[in-house]
Amino acid sequence: TLPEVCAVEGAVVADIHGSPFSALAHIAQTVIYFSTEDRYALLTLPDCRVDRLPDATGRRGRGGIQVLAGGAQLLRSYPPTAAGEAETGYAYWYSPNPSVTPVALPENFFPDKREFPILSADSGWLAVLRTIRTPAENRNEIVLRNASTGESRILWPRDTEFTWHELVAIDVAKQEIVLARGLREYLWIRFDGRVIRGPVNTGEVQAQPPTFRWVGDGWFAWDAYRDERPYGLQLKTTSVDRYVSAEKLRSINHAAIAPDARHAAMSLQTQHGRLLWLRDAVVVIDMASGKEIFRRYLPRFTRTPVAFPGNEFFAYGEAERVRVLRLPASSHRGATGPEKETHAASGK
Repeated sequence: TLPEVCAVEGAVVADIHGSPFSALAHIAQTVIYFSTEDRYALLTLPDCRVDRLPDATGRRGRGGIQVLAGGAQLLRSYPPTAAGEAETGYAYWYSPNPSVTPVALPENFFPDKREFPILSADSGWLAVLRTIRTPAENRNEIVLRNASTGESRILWPRDTEFTWHELVAIDVAKQEIVLARGLREYLWIRFDGRVIRGPVNTGEVQAQPPTFRWVGDGWFAWDAYRDERPYGLQLKTTSVDRYVSAEKLRSINHAAIAPDARHAAMSLQTQHGRLLWLRDAVVVIDMASGKEIFRRYLPRFTRTPVAFPGNEFFAYGEAERVRVLRLPASSHRGATGPEKETHAASGK
């Protein structure tokens, strides 16, 4: 077991828009959600401070949220409708910091309802990836709009030959973009097309953009979907190349990696609803050895996200309660040389 630092009653760990940089974890924060209030909050360690984020007037339900370090947020949900009126698709609310109530973006801010904008890491811009397919053109472009002024820009780093499928992250201030091609290949480039890192191929891990993270000088990813073989996760840096497999009959609902990459965590659920005896579980793994250091069984369908608010703490949810545990101190900071091991998580 791991010692408990604190618990937040009436809340769960929030399933937010996954950043490939895990910026909140680096400042020892994670987002939690109070279901009875329909309200998000920032949980900050080590003092377990809870700061509720301002909410948008008229937002309905958890349609998605992106929260940046510093508290800027982009909320996606359904707008209010009159009785009998059909929903017209998602609406978006934006707030630059925790002291400002989110304001609804104009309906035509991004007219194509199939485009899901993401918030720039510097919090001032929203961006979508747009596909241009005409007899004369076959390309992609990034459309940027300033959240405060409405200013619009078109970005097309023509020096790269990378075929874009999804915009994963963007930082307008630093002029950096993370792109995905298919489900397993990721590229970190500058606006002018110069490569910062990648392209990285996650190999046997069937990742998707929400299940991929940059970590140190490498990357971390977990299976978003797996059909025939057990689900797993992988950490690959210059010092550690570790693949960890979940036991059979379980899928990975969510996973996380600590900022220093010493620990990873999996939230496991049953792949088959008929297996009434198989409970959900959360697992913490020492990535230097590949061994489990913590496992807690939970009721079926708990499906809690997991988080590392900093390098010393692990957070998960159970029965409308967020639990924060202290991770063990370590005399090592990872493997001294490249190593690879496949470890099957136990199925106690």
